[in-house]
Amino acid sequence: DSATAQSIWVPTPDARLHAEVHGAAGGAPIVLIHGLGGSLASWSAIPPALARKRRVAVVDLRGCGRSERGSSAITIPALADDVAAVIAHLKAGRCHIVGHSLGGVIAQDLLVRHGGSCAAAVLVSTSSKVGAQAAEGWRRLADVVPPRRLPTSFAHPKRKPTGAARKSPTPQATR
Repeated sequence: DSATAQSIWVPTPDARLHAEVHGAAGGAPIVLIHGLGGSLASWSAIPPALARKRRVAVVDLRGCGRSERGSSAITIPALADDVAAVIAHLKAGRCHIVGHSLGGVIAQDLLVRHGGSCAAAVLVSTSSKVGAQAAEGWRRLADVVPPRRLPTSFAHPKRKPTGAARKSPTPQATR
């Protein structure tokens, strides 16, 4: 059923990661990776729409959403290893990876170091390189955002838009 999500917990050496699995359809599963300060809720209506045809896993990165932060340093390779652990836990084989912003950077590392788990990747509003200056900026943001978390209404589909967002049409999932 594409409307029902199964909540799962994936153990890593120092943290438990939360993910939701939607659908049970065949074909290579789709794994959605959110951006900095987000959570699996950032994807809102996308997983149920995709789950009509595929199994979809949506990950809360460590320290985000319901996932534990753990004690090790949060780095791009560590986050990619976490996503690889979720894929292995699902026994999903090769997946289609979709990464938004920081999730796209993580997806690229996943492709390089865990390429056998990836059938394809879609990178959305991301960067191909995180230099020292950008990495430091992301670290500063990460130090501020996860402890206070974004409010649930931030990504909620029923949230009333303000300003320019009110004038633009809502994107719809297509077949």
